[in-house]
Amino acid sequence: MKPTYNSDLIPLRDWIRDVNNHLKMGQQVIVNTNDCFQIQEAIQRIVHEIKYEYSFLSSELYVIQNNLFNFMVNPPAINTASFGELFLAVEQIINEPINTRFWNDIHPDIVRVSKALYCDGHFGAAADKAVIEIETKMRELFRKYKPGAIVPKDSDALIDALLSDNGLHHFCDTTEKSGQNYRKGIHQLFKGAFLAYRHPNLHENLPCTQQEAFGRIVLASQLMFVLTAEVNP
Repeated sequence: MKPTYNSDLIPLRDWIRDVNNHLKMGQQVIVNTNDCFQIQEAIQRIVHEIKYEYSFLSSELYVIQNNLFNFMVNPPAINTASFGELFLAVEQIINEPINTRFWNDIHPDIVRVSKALYCDGHFGAAADKAVIEIETKMRELFRKYKPGAIVPKDSDALIDALLSDNGLHHFCDTTEKSGQNYRKGIHQLFKGAFLAYRHPNLHENLPCTQQEAFGRIVLASQLMFVLTAEVNP
C-alpha cells in the first residue's frame, strides 16, 4: 500500500541519505542551484499531499523547505539544522505510512472492498466501491426476505422496500417513538446518501479528495451496520 506521493518521497529520501553519508564522513556537500529548486519543489508537493494525514509534519516541512538552503553563497549551502529536521520528518513518513487506524472501526464488508484502494491513493474508487457494496447488500436482503420476487432496479424503490416504515428489514425496535423516529431517519439517510454519492457516479466520474473519501466510507460503514443488524419485529 504505497501513497501517491512516493514518487517524490523516495527520491528525496535517497538524496537525504546520500547527503547524510557525506556529512558523517566529514565531506563537503555541494549542491547546485537547480538541484536545490528541484528538492524544494518535491518537498512542496509532499507538503500538499500529506496535509490531511500528517498535518503537523506538513506544516513543519513547509518551514524546512524554506530554510533548507542558503542561497546567499555560491554554490548554495545546506542548513544542517533544517537538514536534520528533514531527515527525521521523511523517515517518519516512510516508516509510518498513510494512517489506517480508522479502518479498525469500519464494517468488514466495506473494509474488504475499499481499504486497499484507499491506501493506494485511489480515494474516489474506494468511496464508490463502498456505496456500491451497500446497494449489493440491499439486493441480497431483498432476495432473502422475498425469494423469487423481482428485485427493484431503482435504488429508491429498493430502499423503500427495505427501510420504510413498513419495510422488510427490521433493524431497530419500533415499539417506542424513539425507535420509530430512528427508522424514519435511517430511511432518509439512505435516500440522501444514494442521491448524493451513487446516482451522480452513474453519469460522470466525480473527483474525490482523501478527506471526502474518508467521510463517504465512514457513512457507508454506518449504513452497512444498519443492513447487517436484525431485530425481531
